[in-house]
Amino acid sequence: MALADLNLPFFEAESAILLYNQDYYHYLLAQIRRARQSILAAQFIMAIYPTADRQREVLTLSHALVEAAWRGVEVRILLSPFRSGDVEVDINRIAAQYLSARNVPVRTFSPLGDSRRRGLHSKYVLIDQRLTLLGSHNWTPGAFNSNFETSIAVESVDLGLRLAQSFNRMWEQSNHDSQPV
Repeated sequence: MALADLNLPFFEAESAILLYNQDYYHYLLAQIRRARQSILAAQFIMAIYPTADRQREVLTLSHALVEAAWRGVEVRILLSPFRSGDVEVDINRIAAQYLSARNVPVRTFSPLGDSRRRGLHSKYVLIDQRLTLLGSHNWTPGAFNSNFETSIAVESVDLGLRLAQSFNRMWEQSNHDSQPV
């Protein structure tokens, strides 16, 4: 099968930056602070709990998201209903409650109906519909400090529009009454 036969959604990019390990965190934080219109984030894990986030990086990202919303930036966060091991505890719960209590809309991905796609494993942030950060980074201390992680920042209006459409579909398909648990 030829590549042209796959009918893949190609897009044009103005620039791309490869982000390894903690470089992702510093770049993301700076871009959140520069956002002027919107921040849409789909994250598999956002671990803000104090025993893990000792350097307060996830807490700092959370503060930056709240500050962006306070500045009038549209901020919406879509999290996975992630369970840790045998324990029925959603490790995204603290972050979701923290952000929700500060008027940042957060939904736990739970598609309605008989969707074949039950889980959310995406890890991307779309800022001002032009800058997309996507890759392997969860928002966890391990991703920022311990693991070998690789992500990319792509400046592309075309990609931004496509991801915004995808994000909005997932946002609308999620249970509107979904509360992080």
